[in-house]
Amino acid sequence: MKKVFALMLIAAVAFAIAAPSFAAKVVVTKTVVTKTVTMVSARPHMNAAMAKLVDAQKQLDLAATDYGGHRVKAMAAVKTAMDEINQAFAYANANPGK
Repeated sequence: MKKVFALMLIAAVAFAIAAPSFAAKVVVTKTVVTKTVTMVSARPHMNAAMAKLVDAQKQLDLAATDYGGHRVKAMAAVKTAMDEINQAFAYANANPGK
């Protein structure tokens, strides 16, 4: 097991030396993903609400009838709710800790 790890480490170092620009890109990508995950986990309830609204929007799109105009009104309400959540995310990003 130690030999495999040592060989992997040597290969990684050799690759980093041979292609430093690629290695830098990998690190940047990892940093971006880490920040995204942190931001998402900081507001689990809002993310869950958004996921349910996305599902509701899909279901309303699939409905077979207009239900006397109520389906269209429901779709508009879902869109408004999604817009409000996006505005809340923007506010939270601009005002950390509030």
